[in-house]
Amino acid sequence: MPAVSSFIAAAAVAVAAAGTYVSYQQGRAAASAQRESNNINERRANFEANRKKRELYRQQQVQRAAALATSTNQGAGGSSAQGGSLSGIVSDTAYNQQGVTQSSDLAGQARDANNRYSSAASGVAMGQGLTSLGNSVINNSGLITRVIGAL
Repeated sequence: MPAVSSFIAAAAVAVAAAGTYVSYQQGRAAASAQRESNNINERRANFEANRKKRELYRQQQVQRAAALATSTNQGAGGSSAQGGSLSGIVSDTAYNQQGVTQSSDLAGQARDANNRYSSAASGVAMGQGLTSLGNSVINNSGLITRVIGAL
C-alpha cells in the first residue's frame, strides 16, 4: 500500500508542476496578445490623429481663402487687418494640431502602461502556480516524507 500512496503523492506533485507550467505559458500568451492589441490600438489612434491633422489643415486653407477674399473685396487686401486675420487662423490651427499630437502621445503612454500590466499579469500567473505547487507539497509533506524514507 505504501507504493500506491507514494505513486499518488508523486503524481499529485507532477500534476501541480504541470499546472504551474501551463498557467505560466498561458499567462505569457495572454500578455503577448494584449501587447499586440495595444500596438494595434496605438496605430489606429495615430492614423486618426494624422487624419484629424489633415482635416485641420484643410479647414485652415478654406478659412484663409475666405479671409483673403473678404478682405480683398472690402478693399483691405494687404492691410494689417488682413495679416492679423490670417495669423489668427494659423494660430488656431496650430493650437488644434498640438492638441491632436498630445492626444496621440497619451495613447502611446497608455499602450506602454498596458504592456507593463500584461507582463506583470504573466508574472502573477507564475506566482500563483508556484504557490499552488508549494501548497500541494505542504499538504502532502507527510506522504512525501514516507515515500523518500521508503527509498
